Amino acid sequence: MSTKYYSMVAAAIRATQDRIEGEKVNGDLAQSRNQLRGVRRTATHISETFAENNPNFDQVRFLKQCGYGA
Repeated sequence: MSTKYYSMVAAAIRATQDRIEGEKVNGDLAQSRNQLRGVRRTATHISETFAENNPNFDQVRFLKQCGYGA
């Protein structure tokens, strides 16, 4: 995959996270937190998979694009 596609996947993950934060799942903060944890775990798993398949893949950069990290 190219950088363009990695960026598109990261943008989709970020949009999902933003949507959950915006909706607050009908005011249920605990459910929102659980969904956000799931999105983060998914992003981490995807970054690990990309890294396994591409030695030049930058996991830190990808996770930052997803909205995680410093």
